[in-house]
Amino acid sequence: MSTWPGRLILTDHALYFEALRVVSYDKPKRYDLSEDLKQIVKPELTGPWGTRLFDKAVLYKSISLSEPVVVEFPELKGHGRRDYWLAIIREILYAHRFINKFQIKGMERNEALSKAVLGILRVQALQEITSTAPLKCETLLMFNLCDQLPGGDLILEALANMSSSQLDRTNSPRSVDGSGMHSVSSLAMVSNLGFVFGGSSSSLSSPSEGGL
Repeated sequence: MSTWPGRLILTDHALYFEALRVVSYDKPKRYDLSEDLKQIVKPELTGPWGTRLFDKAVLYKSISLSEPVVVEFPELKGHGRRDYWLAIIREILYAHRFINKFQIKGMERNEALSKAVLGILRVQALQEITSTAPLKCETLLMFNLCDQLPGGDLILEALANMSSSQLDRTNSPRSVDGSGMHSVSSLAMVSNLGFVFGGSSSSLSSPSEGGL
């Protein structure tokens, strides 16, 4: 199934697509990124009448869908928009794979998601600063980079062990100046800065949300 035109919205748990109608958008379709549904997100070739001419699309496939979904990102030159969306969708997907694989829960789960979210916001900021030079988005996103690097799985395992150690220290009783020490997750800190994350209704603002 090919989707275009419409509005694509990425959250910290899922991808939503709202097809464009005559005067409004259709009810959004949700493509989950948090559960283990054997998802595949990869670049795809598209073209008229089933031909494979244009390298400007992203394919999403999972066991919950009867057929893959292809989201097209038409542009006159290059495929920078497609590459950007491919990288940030994969970043959220890989973050949840990391969480599910190492069974990370609670505050440490929020920390992992916040790393992915803040990485995407950093890429957005760099795109605005260096609009003329194309960015290799996947090299600027932690979970994307670990997926590509040799031994990246070992890096993620070390990160999971560090998170577990930090959680053990946080849960151990201690006091400073007679008062207990409390840890605030970075996801909560991001929320305090004006961004709303942590639920399926939270969205990454433009350009992660916008019309195709």
